[in-house]
Amino acid sequence: MRVLLVEPPQADPSQPYSSLSVLAASWRRAGLQVDLKDWNLEFFDYLCSPETVQIRLGEVEARLRAGAPHDSRQREPLERAALLGDSLLEVLPKAIGVLKDPALFYDPAAYAWAMRFISRALDAVSAASYPGHVSLQTFQTQHSHASSTGILAAADDWRTNMFLPFCETAVHSQLLTAQPDVLAISITFQTQLIPAWSIVTRAKRWLPGLRVVLGGATITRVRDGLRNAPHLLQQVDACILFEGETALPALIEEWQSGRSGCNAPNVLMARGREVVISEKVHTEDLEALPPPDHTGLDLSRYWWPEPALLVNSSRGCYYGRCAFCTISPATWGPERAGRSYRMRSPEKIVEDLRFIHGQTSARAFNLANDVLPPRALSEIGELLRSEPLGITWDSEIRMERGLSRPILQTMADSGCRHLRFGFETASSRVAKLMDKGIDPAAADRILRDCRDTGISVSLLCQIGLPGESVDEARETLRFLERSRDMVAFVSLSQFALERGSKIEQQPSSFGVRLRPVPAGLDLAWTYDYVRSDGIDVAQTSVQFDQIEAALDATYPDRDLFFKGGLGHAHTTLYTRRYSPAVFLDWNRHGLRSPKVFESVRTLRSARRLLVRAVDGNDGGNWSPVLVSSAEVPELMVKMDGRLLLVLLAGESGISVETLKSWVAFLFGGSEAGEIVNMLYEAGMLLSLTGDSRIVPLLDRPHPHPVAISSRELLPA
Repeated sequence: MRVLLVEPPQADPSQPYSSLSVLAASWRRAGLQVDLKDWNLEFFDYLCSPETVQIRLGEVEARLRAGAPHDSRQREPLERAALLGDSLLEVLPKAIGVLKDPALFYDPAAYAWAMRFISRALDAVSAASYPGHVSLQTFQTQHSHASSTGILAAADDWRTNMFLPFCETAVHSQLLTAQPDVLAISITFQTQLIPAWSIVTRAKRWLPGLRVVLGGATITRVRDGLRNAPHLLQQVDACILFEGETALPALIEEWQSGRSGCNAPNVLMARGREVVISEKVHTEDLEALPPPDHTGLDLSRYWWPEPALLVNSSRGCYYGRCAFCTISPATWGPERAGRSYRMRSPEKIVEDLRFIHGQTSARAFNLANDVLPPRALSEIGELLRSEPLGITWDSEIRMERGLSRPILQTMADSGCRHLRFGFETASSRVAKLMDKGIDPAAADRILRDCRDTGISVSLLCQIGLPGESVDEARETLRFLERSRDMVAFVSLSQFALERGSKIEQQPSSFGVRLRPVPAGLDLAWTYDYVRSDGIDVAQTSVQFDQIEAALDATYPDRDLFFKGGLGHAHTTLYTRRYSPAVFLDWNRHGLRSPKVFESVRTLRSARRLLVRAVDGNDGGNWSPVLVSSAEVPELMVKMDGRLLLVLLAGESGISVETLKSWVAFLFGGSEAGEIVNMLYEAGMLLSLTGDSRIVPLLDRPHPHPVAISSRELLPA
């Protein structure tokens, strides 16, 4: 029996998700022939290919020439895309090349430039599909992926579903070539639902005898909605809930024996207009599973300079009582019979690392778990210290008092370079409301010990928990601001009330009244709600934006590459290369911060300056223009056309005083200094003696190396 296991968009193109290698290993051991396809990676390569970029830019120009749309929300992305124009064809391959280059990737200025340019390029490629949009974090169409009818509508929406051209060409041809008996689609994130059903609604037309099976964390999350959505499952032979290592081979055995499959464990399927769920539930014994098998994945194609792989070593959370948390969908439900948390033994985890290292030559690993206990991490460290693998690793962990300095030193000595803490709040009272089970007062000691032992730290925080006051939210901000000499990365999220959490199950206990889920959003897993303390939920959104802005000032590179240091391949690789001192220095000074304007004497305008006239002439002599630069990716502004003369004057270099005189001539008044400073801060004018926002990548194959002393580098 031949199985094609695939990852659909939208996920991270910088690494394969762990479900591919984990499931492939178990299914191959069960005797199935398993081929792997990462259609998410291939889709991003397709979007960024010169052929696709040229087609999409042509669509942008056609829509602008047609004079529609007049809605500024739709017109603005079109104008921005047209502004970049053909520069994308030249510059975008170089930006992606940075991510794959072993030298340039680790130059933080080059890396930051590449990530920002890629983000802008994806905006441009998406423009003609508005409100459809694809980024490194999102996949959107005009339909909601929280709606079963919306998903079906989006699967045939050629205007806003950007996956369809790739699906009808690459997916089609690869299915015909592979000729699988079973197509297994792993859906980890909600953003993958529409691309997955775009495949589902076509696959059996292309291969009439094909069986289609869906699984993954998101399928488990929305299982209650699927029970009432048989119309969504008409082209799906079965869904696997919870874990699939044993369930899929059992399902295939049922089919081969001529049975429906309902006797296999963990199965949900439609029978006409009825949805049924098998009575059997299988919980995996993690000790019995084989090590992950990456055979069939071309790791050289991912957006990284070297592999940084995910390794799952536990499922669920050993604490499992946080009021806001739904833990891992693989461990949900009464079916688990008290076995919600399971962990592979430290010996098995080290065996897995040894096996994967031998198979792939990977040297960097992310133990991608919901959480591992400190004692287990210490034991893993003890075992790895005697292994001559030369690997480094990171993990997510609770901020337990038992996380002592000796344990952290053992972990660091074994290659641990980064820990992600679900810190949530600096307020002791809010931590108790959350039933977090940790004391924020222990944070200072743990953070200091991590820094001193060479382990970089990410803090995952949230605001807006029902019952949290404005002052308590600000308390978390103040803690993060004063901790920037110990914390490398910060992720801030706004509280979301999720189905299955303790707050959803006991809303009155937390001063919450749930609002009905809007009609049609039958697959939604978050609730709108009203707080009994009188704080409007919309107010917390404003407060969230304010705290985000304040954090961006304290951690100035937060949006450039690590966005909170979450479990990302690039974070794993950067923390392997650089010590905590380097990240803390970047927090203090900022990679992309301009030089102090008062110290600059000579300026030039940004190179690769792109200019486009836009609607909105107020009748004066100067029309407004959009200005951008491939050299400074963050530069994209609407400005008075008169300022173009200022930029032209500075093209080859000019003194600040001369520029001020130009501005005074064009605008009059005494604000010339402020205007020149504004242009400088925006990145339109740059210091001739060096500007930290600039990577001269467009003119030379390599930028100058980063000036970091050898004592700040950890051994590779």
